[in-house]
Amino acid sequence: MDLDRLARLNLTGGNISSIALNAAFQAADSKLPLTMELVMNAARTELRKLGRVINELEFPRRWKGRKVA
Repeated sequence: MDLDRLARLNLTGGNISSIALNAAFQAADSKLPLTMELVMNAARTELRKLGRVINELEFPRRWKGRKVA
């Protein structure tokens, strides 16, 4: 898990909780392990819901399938 990258998103505890839950549901639905890619996709969705500008440089498309530790 790239905690430094996640910390740069500047979100509240409730938003972080929502991101974690949505990423976990996505992993369970796809029957895959929870990965950084799923977490960042959930973060992107949460930022859109908040109407925040998304810097796509902060959201690489591939995280090499690394599992969340």
